[in-house]
Amino acid sequence: VGKLQALEIFDVAHNQLSGPIPTEVGNLRALHSFLADNNLLTGPIPTELVNLQALETFSLWVNQLTGTIPTELGNIRTLNSLTFGFNFLTGSIPTELQNLKALQLLYLSNNQLTGPIPPELQKLQALMGLYLDFNQLTGPIPTELGNMKLLNSLMLANNQLTGQIPSELGNLQKLDILQLENNQLTGQIPTEVQNLELLQSLTLDGNAFDSN
Repeated sequence: VGKLQALEIFDVAHNQLSGPIPTEVGNLRALHSFLADNNLLTGPIPTELVNLQALETFSLWVNQLTGTIPTELGNIRTLNSLTFGFNFLTGSIPTELQNLKALQLLYLSNNQLTGPIPPELQKLQALMGLYLDFNQLTGPIPTELGNMKLLNSLMLANNQLTGQIPSELGNLQKLDILQLENNQLTGQIPTEVQNLELLQSLTLDGNAFDSN
């Protein structure tokens, strides 16, 4: 595969492929779509894939991948969709992802990610979907997420997040889904939530909120 230098789309999704992702894929310099979701792939995400400097869509969701998210992915500035959900990825969310200025979808749900949500993600000003639910993330919800003006889906449910809901989330005028259930959030639900006029789904159950 690594010799197909003109290849732009590599789609092997919805098969029964097993074993690791070949490092030779990193030689496909013209590639702009790499779709390998819904397989049985194992092992880590190869750092060699950072060589794919034209890559726009990178989809590996629903596999059995392990290891951490490579920090080198922050160097693929052309990425607009990064979907690694439903794997066994561990470690923290790399702050280097803040460099992906064209990114519209970041889907990391259903992994085993730990640590805080990086406030640096606020620099993803093109982002419309942030899916971090069903991980083991800790710490507060960064107030900086309120700066992501194009965000329409914010999924942080089923983690171990603490603290209060930032009032700054009321600035997300395009938000239609806000899911924060099954965390350890406390305090009161900010009145600024009523500013979210496009909001269709708000789930807050399974926390420790109080009322005044």
